[in-house]
Amino acid sequence: NRNPQLYAGDSTELIVLGDFADQKGVVLPDSYLTYTSLNPGVAPIDAFGKVTGLADGTSIFSASHNNIQAVTAARVGEMPIPANDDEWNALLAEIYGLDVYPQAVTLTTGIKRSLLVGIEGLTNSPDLKFGSVGTRYFVSNPNVLQVNSDGVITAVGEGIASVTVIDGGAEKVVPVRVKTPLMGPAILGVDGGVVQGSDGSKVMVAPSALKQDTTFGITSLSRESLSLPIPAGFEFAGAFNLDFSGDKMNQPAQLAIPAPSGLAVGTQVYFMRKGAIPDETGTPNPMWLQEESGIVGSDGFIRTQSPPYPGIVKPGEYMVAYANPANSATLVKGQLTYDFPLAFLGIIDPLGNIGQLLEPDSFTATPAFTVSHNISSVKVVAIPKEGLPIVTELKVEPNAEGIASFEGDLTQANSGSGGSGGGVWPPQDMGSYWFSYNGSLKKTAAERRAMFKNILENPSIKKVYLNVLSAFGVTFKPSDQIKPKASDSDIDNGIEQIEKPSDIVNMISSLQGNDIFTEFKQELQKYNNAHPNNPSQIQVVGWFEGTGIARSGSTLFETAAKAKYSKAGAQNYNAVLKKTTDGVNTLDLLHPDVHNKLKEIVSDFLKKHGDLVKNIIFDDRYGIFKDAMSEIAARYDIPNGYTGGQTGWIRDQLTNNLKDIKNTVASFGTKLSISSHKFSWAADKNNQDLARWLQEGIIDGEYNFQLYKNGAQYQSFIQEYNANMQLASTVLSKNKTGVIPSLSVSLGYTAGQKDGKPILLSKEDIKKQVNYIITRIPKKGENFPVLNSENILGFDYGNLVTKVPPDQTPKLA
Repeated sequence: NRNPQLYAGDSTELIVLGDFADQKGVVLPDSYLTYTSLNPGVAPIDAFGKVTGLADGTSIFSASHNNIQAVTAARVGEMPIPANDDEWNALLAEIYGLDVYPQAVTLTTGIKRSLLVGIEGLTNSPDLKFGSVGTRYFVSNPNVLQVNSDGVITAVGEGIASVTVIDGGAEKVVPVRVKTPLMGPAILGVDGGVVQGSDGSKVMVAPSALKQDTTFGITSLSRESLSLPIPAGFEFAGAFNLDFSGDKMNQPAQLAIPAPSGLAVGTQVYFMRKGAIPDETGTPNPMWLQEESGIVGSDGFIRTQSPPYPGIVKPGEYMVAYANPANSATLVKGQLTYDFPLAFLGIIDPLGNIGQLLEPDSFTATPAFTVSHNISSVKVVAIPKEGLPIVTELKVEPNAEGIASFEGDLTQANSGSGGSGGGVWPPQDMGSYWFSYNGSLKKTAAERRAMFKNILENPSIKKVYLNVLSAFGVTFKPSDQIKPKASDSDIDNGIEQIEKPSDIVNMISSLQGNDIFTEFKQELQKYNNAHPNNPSQIQVVGWFEGTGIARSGSTLFETAAKAKYSKAGAQNYNAVLKKTTDGVNTLDLLHPDVHNKLKEIVSDFLKKHGDLVKNIIFDDRYGIFKDAMSEIAARYDIPNGYTGGQTGWIRDQLTNNLKDIKNTVASFGTKLSISSHKFSWAADKNNQDLARWLQEGIIDGEYNFQLYKNGAQYQSFIQEYNANMQLASTVLSKNKTGVIPSLSVSLGYTAGQKDGKPILLSKEDIKKQVNYIITRIPKKGENFPVLNSENILGFDYGNLVTKVPPDQTPKLA
């Protein structure tokens, strides 16, 4: 019963099994063991192995006899709301599990092996192997091996042991076998082993890598005996035949081969297997397939290291090479998605005649290989389970880390057509849209009214979100325009002067004295008059985009610029902070004048449009930016010893102000919603206490999760969506007010940047994300709802309602 999960007051009894030479899986009596809890304040363990939950948190339990031990992690209570990226990663690790490589290890005495630790299923997983991020390692038998705080295993004696990797409440056990090498050829069984060649080369086969007894051998080869030429830009460092029966191993083998004389310690080398990748006709083209990389050690041996490479699992002819000159090596990594059953996936460097052949969902989620020249494109060969190969040429782009990357979405049905997908836009199952002043609403009055008319006539659109307060601090009132010129006092204070305000900064000149809601209300009335028996049921939500930011000349900015502070030494400050975002000043939302002005804007809006709008929403800008906290501390007397310190005080004041606004909103019979990023981002970057706001019923409309991922980030999209929505559901389960907000998600049509420009999502990218949300089958332990269309929000999709977005699906050769 590993990895128990309890609540305070719960108890469970650990059962410990032992393996002996003559019998495995023996239940060990408590009298044979010594039990220990590393965090008894959370969960103590008694002499009989009984664990009792006392308080929320995690602990690690050990059961030992002499110097042999087994350990397991436990969580008491719910996972905490993450307040930073490290805590978010720990949350993901507990939900999805740790991804540890290799999964099993065989070594010989004196050999070292580094463990790689990430999050299961996450394509771009954070690196969790270091002890500094909270990961811990425990050895079952120190007479067999040792492990340091960063996951480096050292074999010290022959035998069987394991390393337990723990991060928070997540754990993974890695079996390790230390054996004396057998001279090859030799027979290895399911327990693995080590086979040595005549030149000292070693093949280390992990436990469970083989399904049955298998004869292994490794034989060195000369350069002259290679059956394919060495690729340009690489130098020969060795070669061998790896011989064993069967097609492949279940796990990559670890190799150690002699380095050629003179090759410097630390040099990276590449293991390439002779293979072939087919062309469009199915004709195989022989080439070197890059399977593995290695490092030259101080003992004169090259040792394999695997990820990001898939690892050596197949028999055959292998060539070992290094880049010459050394700084010419470029790592090429890709992210690919596909919508049809694949047998294999091939990646080819068109110039170097090297490639990589992968099995989907095997040892690596991302194609990766190294070339010795500047590379501008790769050929991706998708080999379906039925039909001819599909060849796609994808552009390669270098990034800031010196890695060349490519990405693409492979579509069998659209082979040769570029995958336009056809169909109707917007996606039928996306039922809500948000429109901003400086985005889709910035049209002529005729164009905007035509867009509103199309929305009302589209039965799939259930809800629209319209800007009340822009990102520049301009309100819904036509009279609230940015002034043409900043005041003299502003200029003296170094505040930006605007000589020629435009529609980008101001409300839209084409409003002709109306506001957006008046225009929409007029079009809604026209629709209802034309359909008296079937009036529109569309919901209209007022979006407050610029709550915590404003530009000089706006009503919020002017209020903040005149605000004063009573703290000694702070008399010369106002509530306009130096911290900026998107080129706009941030404001001190804690100051009573700024808070009351925001509340006044809310009240004025609901007085005018409360008949149409029954829900208003604040977004991620309603907060105090992390980078501005020192400015806040300089303006207020924060009590010494305040719970949570400066951060706790700021979050409490912001929450109290939001409660006040909530009361104002409620007085109009309207609900208050929040749109923000994942919980950890909201807390760490903006001091938004989302968990408290949801649990205390301050937010009673909806929690909208902003999730912007492009096509190449699809796996990350799935991970973050599931983890954050599960966390939101857990938080809401503790809401005792009886008023439970709904859950929704915003999807962007851009996500990330390349070459300083936003990456646009194709129709297929967006449809894929929408389809996942509405067809998701909950996994065990997931209790958040499958969202319907009105809870999937297109973020500023106004131009896309009547216009298909650019199709960026890779064109297929």
